[in-house]
Amino acid sequence: MGADGTLVQAARDRVRALVAALSQPQPHERLAFVRDYLERRGIRPASAQSMLEANLRRYSLEQRD
Repeated sequence: MGADGTLVQAARDRVRALVAALSQPQPHERLAFVRDYLERRGIRPASAQSMLEANLRRYSLEQRD
């Protein structure tokens, strides 16, 4: 996380890669877990990236304090 409270580019890239991997029909247990979690929460694929980035930002701020 940057000093201004925004996610650094590397973190945004990782979230973007995760969202891209979630759209692929590959049998990967961890991705299936995340996909199922998002579906149960009613998170649409189009909004998954912003939700994941917001949660990563929140977690980072909590750990900083």
